[in-house]
Amino acid sequence: MELLITRSVENNYLTKREDLIYQAYLKPAIKLLAESQKVKIAMKVVALAKAKLGLKDKNKGEDEMDIKLILFDLEAFGNYSEDDIMIAVNNGLNGEYLNQSESSVFFNSSIFVQWIKKYYYEKNEVLSKVAKEKQKEEKTPVPSDQELKKQAIDTANEYAKQIRFCEQNDKKFTFIAGGLSILFDYLEQFKIPTISREEKIELWDKYSNIQDVEERKLHCKTQGYIKFINSLATFDCHIDQDGNIKPNE
Repeated sequence: MELLITRSVENNYLTKREDLIYQAYLKPAIKLLAESQKVKIAMKVVALAKAKLGLKDKNKGEDEMDIKLILFDLEAFGNYSEDDIMIAVNNGLNGEYLNQSESSVFFNSSIFVQWIKKYYYEKNEVLSKVAKEKQKEEKTPVPSDQELKKQAIDTANEYAKQIRFCEQNDKKFTFIAGGLSILFDYLEQFKIPTISREEKIELWDKYSNIQDVEERKLHCKTQGYIKFINSLATFDCHIDQDGNIKPNE
């Protein structure tokens, strides 16, 4: 389901920063790496934080605990590459993810997770930009509403199917990073029932700490889509081609 895009060297529509993010996207995902490689990434993250923030060396036990916590957190970002993680950590250590009321950078496992989540939005914008440019280059015909509706329905049903499969086989499911808010928009556009108005308000209130309104909207749509897909899987339902929610037979 993931959109794979190969960037031509002739394209110059990305800034240097955006190109670094796009190149990171093309690297192997962490979930495909050996456990020893994941440990090395966690060690690099901790070492970089200590070096940039001038943190004093801890005893061996405390350092090992920090690495274990980061290693555990990496499991939630299996679709990211090592470069993705290091870009996000560098951004965070440089103070780029500080809120308006914050003036100092700190580092721990919880803050690490927040940095990766904030990086997600920038990465999503870059991938969206590349996708739009590639569409122009290839002169791809604009899909009709009927085609977009079918794609949105098929993608939602496939996600729900994968979640059910993972649950039945005791496996962990992770949504593909990027684009979920757009999929949510399509479902809403074609009047396909997703989450209730009350649930939308609840999400909006839940993420009130996000200062930027557009970023907050994007996050709420992404979480709304995930919530909707999980409900399809939980209640063993699917969306038929007319846009109606039906139980699986």
